[in-house]
Amino acid sequence: MSAAQRHYQEELIRATQCHKAEAYDQAKEIYLQLLEQQPNNSLLLYLLGLVAHKQEDYAKALNLISRAILQEPQNTTYLNSLGNTLLAREQVDAAMARYKDVLKINPEHIEAMSNLGMAYLIKKEYSQAAVTYQQALKIRFNWDVLHLGLTNSFAGLECPASAGVHQQLYHHYNNSQPENPRPLSDTFFVDSQVARREALKQNRIELTTAVDGLQVCYHPGEALADDPANLVSIPFDDMYPVLLNTRLRIPKEVAFDLENASAISQAIRIAWQLDGIEVTRKRKVQVLANESICNRPEFKPDEPLRIYFRASRLTTVMQFSSKNLAKAFEKLGCQTHVVLEKNDMEALDAVQALKAQIEFNPHITVSINHLNNQMLHEDVFNVIWWQDPMPEIYNREPLPWRERDIVFSSYPQFDDMLKDCQAPEIHRQSFCVDLDHFRLTQPLEGRKKIVFVGSGYEAPHTYIGIERAIHDKLEENGEVTDEFLKSEAERFDLSFEAVRLWHFSKVLRTTTVVWWCQVGSELGYEVEVYGWSWQKTPEILPFYKGELSHGPEVAKVYNEARYALCANPRLVNSQRLVEVAACGAIPVVYDARAYTEPPNWDDECLFFNTRKELKKCLTRIPEGNPLDIPPHHSFDLFAERILAMVSKINDG
Repeated sequence: MSAAQRHYQEELIRATQCHKAEAYDQAKEIYLQLLEQQPNNSLLLYLLGLVAHKQEDYAKALNLISRAILQEPQNTTYLNSLGNTLLAREQVDAAMARYKDVLKINPEHIEAMSNLGMAYLIKKEYSQAAVTYQQALKIRFNWDVLHLGLTNSFAGLECPASAGVHQQLYHHYNNSQPENPRPLSDTFFVDSQVARREALKQNRIELTTAVDGLQVCYHPGEALADDPANLVSIPFDDMYPVLLNTRLRIPKEVAFDLENASAISQAIRIAWQLDGIEVTRKRKVQVLANESICNRPEFKPDEPLRIYFRASRLTTVMQFSSKNLAKAFEKLGCQTHVVLEKNDMEALDAVQALKAQIEFNPHITVSINHLNNQMLHEDVFNVIWWQDPMPEIYNREPLPWRERDIVFSSYPQFDDMLKDCQAPEIHRQSFCVDLDHFRLTQPLEGRKKIVFVGSGYEAPHTYIGIERAIHDKLEENGEVTDEFLKSEAERFDLSFEAVRLWHFSKVLRTTTVVWWCQVGSELGYEVEVYGWSWQKTPEILPFYKGELSHGPEVAKVYNEARYALCANPRLVNSQRLVEVAACGAIPVVYDARAYTEPPNWDDECLFFNTRKELKKCLTRIPEGNPLDIPPHHSFDLFAERILAMVSKINDG
């Protein structure tokens, strides 16, 4: 080797060391010195191009790497890097062309495959991305980058089970942990023994912030006589038909041994089937929807009306309102069918609900908080009772109303939303109460407890920004007007509607429950607070008694109470008020009468705005009798009202 060659090699080594150490200016200086001696050296041009790329001078990088390729047009490393520079310049199609050039020369160039997959992801061509990454896996299965690409590809394809499997493999090969671990969920276990062990733990999984369920553990092995109910055996070959028709929740995760090649292969296969089942279910829903639309009920004078309810155990409002209204219809001679999960392992999806609806062939469907009118024959009456500001109406976009949709709204505040959604005539229907459960069983005399029953919030006593302003106003004089809320909403760049419906509700409930505990203790009452999350608030924790099941448990607590708190921002006639009154307790109500429609039960309730007024309420009794309130809020009256409206339309 000549002295010049030796000098070149030594300087090149020094430059590449600087390059690796990210000392790009030093590396660039040496490369340029060497290039002066060898102006057509493709390697030096390429390396200078890489430095320019690292320094985000993509135009220069493109020029330099292209010059290198002119010297070596078949160099796959150069072509691949050129693709990377084009991708950095957001020239995605041009980059893809270069990656494909690489693969024509070397079909197993795994970096080019991975980069091509990334380009497909950028273009949101998720199917092509998944195919490309899967081809690359055949060459190097343990490369974490490929599994990350497949995680994103399957997420884009809405294939969560497959995305989950490859996410596990990515972290395994990357030797890392996810920043946000996936929550415990229903799972298909490749190993039956692991499935049995987990099922015996009777794990609970979070379905909503307030409702949980028993984890369902699936496995491919044989079922045993002593298996717990939440351990479900499904052989691999039976997965598709069984899971397509089951009422149980479909597994969201696949659990497997990350070190076992056979288990990994089975996990990928299982995940693919799980995702395929979801696709097939969506298609099946469309087929059933078409059948339901053609399913015309006959209205015969000598036959009872059939009334269908689709409910869910995930929401107390929907579940118990549906059940109680169905019971009221039955008293009037109607046939009813309430579709609801039978246990805490089921999920009532659209397939099961539509099958039941088609078989029952209702004259009337009743929905709480959802329109649910797109899969009905035009002769079917659809009753919608809005009790919460659901996204369907909160977004204020036109909805596809039918001629036989009958709309009820619990709050005046919802009426404007419904009008913006182009709803037909809106009828007022306040909350109803099951008077068979909520009734007086103990006399008021001798009761020494004061109670509050209702959910809290995720961060109940953390007030920031707008919430701090509302809290301070409540503490000042208790009168939080719409004018104040509008002013604060503007100050904090929030919508008035969001402030009134969400922030004010949170602050009012939390603040008044804290007051309730404080003044009750000062007056010597036994104070009890029930509901989700109140244990997170230090001032309430000493009085917190846990959660209650809706119905008899709540009624029992109200029958032991002398006073019960009802605090809603712009509502008097709440469900809580009627339940309290029906059990003979005295309702102590945040005074929203300036914003509500009558009747406001001025004589039957005690009203407050401030902490001082609340304390005074606990020393008084109302002039009227709270037991006069419940008869006006019965499900029986509501059922009669609906039937009268249906009859009038049919006869008209």
